[in-house]
Amino acid sequence: MDKFGVSIISGSRLMRRCRDCWHQRDYRLPELRKKIIYLDQFVIGNLMKLENPVTKGHATVAADPFWRELHDLLFQLRYLQMICCPDSGSHEEESRTSPFNAELKKTYEALSGGITFEGFDSIKSKQIGELALAWAEHREPAFDFDPRSILSSDPNEWNQRFYIVFGDNPFVSAARLRQVRTELHTNMARLFRDVWGKEKHSFERCSGRASSGSSRPSRQCRSPARARLRLLSSRRAP
Repeated sequence: MDKFGVSIISGSRLMRRCRDCWHQRDYRLPELRKKIIYLDQFVIGNLMKLENPVTKGHATVAADPFWRELHDLLFQLRYLQMICCPDSGSHEEESRTSPFNAELKKTYEALSGGITFEGFDSIKSKQIGELALAWAEHREPAFDFDPRSILSSDPNEWNQRFYIVFGDNPFVSAARLRQVRTELHTNMARLFRDVWGKEKHSFERCSGRASSGSSRPSRQCRSPARARLRLLSSRRAP
């Protein structure tokens, strides 16, 4: 029986194979319904610091029992096939500029098991497209909240014994990311210094003005979008 070991775990199937004669047998595994948990970069960063004493902030994180408890619980639930913590392009981009990129990558991939979210912009575009189509067809929007539609693989499959991950994405440039962040910081600093710093308005006024402006776009901004939607509506099938 010791030689009749587990060879493959795939989907909801387990295959055992004899090491000597290669006789094999398949077994059906129970269906799973895992909880999907998205861990943002703040959590990933602190979990990484917890396991790497050379990182800045390790002592602070290690002194807080919350992070050790969270780390152990997340990995325990993952090994028990109860949760799935997909990684994302945001994890990759926010980690690439760090001197501990490799450690961060190891952390979020260990929790994701190789399952990745589709690009957030792509997910957003699909939802906006459904809203536009529903408007043109005079119906309520119907969103697909099945997580399988936005993940690289089915999160409810049993964790495989091995999964393959690759090195850094060659199309994500750390230098370019740093440049964009520097430009953004410069523009935000100028905005604080030359506008908000001189106006001296209260937070309530600024936040109220921002929210009212975003909720009531100008007619000039809305006209092209409305024109395109009216065109779609006029061409819809009878």
